[in-house]
Amino acid sequence: SETSTCRDNKEEWLNIAVKIQSDVVTAFQN
Repeated sequence: SETSTCRDNKEEWLNIAVKIQSDVVTAFQN
């Protein structure tokens, strides 16, 4: 359904945001 798709997209975006944040933290630590 559209609702589940929206939820999946939101979770996927959250995972991407967390990955980017981790990459940024790693970059600053180097």
